[in-house]
Amino acid sequence: MLISVIIPVLNGERYIERCINSVLNQTYNNIEVIVVDNGSSDNTLDIIKKMATKEPKIKYFSLKKHGVSIARNFGIKNSQGDYIMFLDCDDTLDKDMINGMLQVAKNNYEIVKCGYKLIRKNKSEFHGIKEKKYEINEDFWNDFFSSYNFNQVWGQLIKKSICEKISFNEDIAMAEDYLFNYYLYNEVQSIYVIDNKYYNYFYNEAGINYSKDINKLIKKVTDIRKVCEELCEKNPRYAVLIENRFLHEILSQIREIFLNENFKISQLDFLFKNEFYIESLKNLKIDLTNKKFLFVFLLKKKKYKLLHIVFRIYDWFEGWKR
Repeated sequence: MLISVIIPVLNGERYIERCINSVLNQTYNNIEVIVVDNGSSDNTLDIIKKMATKEPKIKYFSLKKHGVSIARNFGIKNSQGDYIMFLDCDDTLDKDMINGMLQVAKNNYEIVKCGYKLIRKNKSEFHGIKEKKYEINEDFWNDFFSSYNFNQVWGQLIKKSICEKISFNEDIAMAEDYLFNYYLYNEVQSIYVIDNKYYNYFYNEAGINYSKDINKLIKKVTDIRKVCEELCEKNPRYAVLIENRFLHEILSQIREIFLNENFKISQLDFLFKNEFYIESLKNLKIDLTNKKFLFVFLLKKKKYKLLHIVFRIYDWFEGWKR
């Protein structure tokens, strides 16, 4: 069976060679590497072209349009594999990943999911969920909407015929994985999760730098809201779970906005006056065991100025620890 590994990339010159090599070095050989560059302004494309001249398994495309969803959809359409796997350009695969997951998929599973290693400053944290066959039923959806167990589109081996039935929403830039997985799992009766932590997710320290473009941050919050509104509309019985998920999901984005040097609380009026946000706030549950407890509490009480101060203190303390 041919496996298509789709790698979207934008300005990934620091990581792309390591990423592609992790696919080429797989113990399973029947692979095509589909690299979709969508507008890099650094040396990414030159690195890909050079690698492609030496390795026929690499197929690269250069798009003018930006967006990971656009790149992934393009990759799906231009793949020839029986199964598809998504890989982010700054991450890698363990060498036995494809072979290990394919052996499970051969037992009539259209989707196989594995665990992952979060790698931060050369230290690894292992993340995964219980290994078993998961029926797509009420228990599954309760878990899907209330946890982060099934968030990521990477770390999965997916039958191409299933992928072709759906697509990534190209209008959103946040939570697109989550929305894609929702429609993906609706196409099957079960998936199989294995315990192996095959996928290497590299924590990008650059990600802690706060954007100076308030509009981009507002777009992220808006996208997450749109995704959760769509999921609530299609799954009203799980609305409270989705609303709680929404508020927890946007906390990190609100924090980033609050920490922006150009920030004014009035710039969040688009959110604070939104009906979905207001209704979600009413149904927000406070979990005393959650690390975000204080943030969630202040959000629920609408103590935005105090929340701003707490974010500042927390950011200073985290920066001091680093």
